[in-house]
Amino acid sequence: MRTPCAGGFHLGVRPPGAGRGTVPRQRHRDRATKLRAYFKLPTVQRYLIVWSDDQRIVCHSRRPDGEIATRIFVSGEIGLDPPGIVVTVEAFYVD
Repeated sequence: MRTPCAGGFHLGVRPPGAGRGTVPRQRHRDRATKLRAYFKLPTVQRYLIVWSDDQRIVCHSRRPDGEIATRIFVSGEIGLDPPGIVVTVEAFYVD
């Protein structure tokens, strides 16, 4: 089984983003309760959920019109713009 290399993180740039590593018993909380709570903050532009039992990252991001868009990544690059950072799915996982 692959596991994320970090349990959670906050991007230390403006506008901030947030992320969580998931574990099965807290998935609903991370995907629903915390997602809504973070996006109540107008400065949060992005919320990443890093799955612990599968190489998968779900990226929720705020569009300019205020709507929340969701993308699922299983490999490759994830562009976080703003702030202009590119990360790879593979960088979150270690064997």
